[in-house]
Amino acid sequence: QLNGIKLELPQLKIPSAGSIFFEVDEEPVKELQGVIVVHGPRHVYFDKEFEGDATPPKCSSRDGIQGVWNVDAEAGEVEVKSCADCPYSAFGSDKNGRGKACKEKHQLYILLNGKPLPFSLMLPVSSVGVLNAYATSLFNKGKFLNEVLTSFTLEKTTNKTGIVYSKIVMKKVRDLTEDELVACAKVAETVKKL
Repeated sequence: QLNGIKLELPQLKIPSAGSIFFEVDEEPVKELQGVIVVHGPRHVYFDKEFEGDATPPKCSSRDGIQGVWNVDAEAGEVEVKSCADCPYSAFGSDKNGRGKACKEKHQLYILLNGKPLPFSLMLPVSSVGVLNAYATSLFNKGKFLNEVLTSFTLEKTTNKTGIVYSKIVMKKVRDLTEDELVACAKVAETVKKL
């Protein structure tokens, strides 16, 4: 039916400066409810400071295991490297000597209530721990992320250096019904093909 049209998943972003509103269809939304149908780690390393442009990362990984290192971005020359052996994934490798130069993010694909396509949300490093704690809590109760309806909100917080930012909050709303589980599994298969 799409006749050559390639679907692009809508994007959600964690706002900067401590905002507690997501933007959905250009409208501010304080709480989202949806199902995490697919998720996975994403590692990104930039060898230059951000200057406001769309410079691609020097290395990126879609699985947190193997990274694609851009030897020569203009020529398209790349190398596949192990994330475990990479010096940029070691603590102390960032410019301040405290964290990792390679940022460990997590990609979520969230099917929101009433939407036919899932939204893509890249969790920043500051929210990955929240996801890990939430997933662990569900797992201890015999559930996985794709088996429950989740509430997503944002809270304003401040880091050690005084920078205000937004951090995600996730809470279980309820278990999915059998019909919802089947429908979400179909959506997950579609996402994996995109």
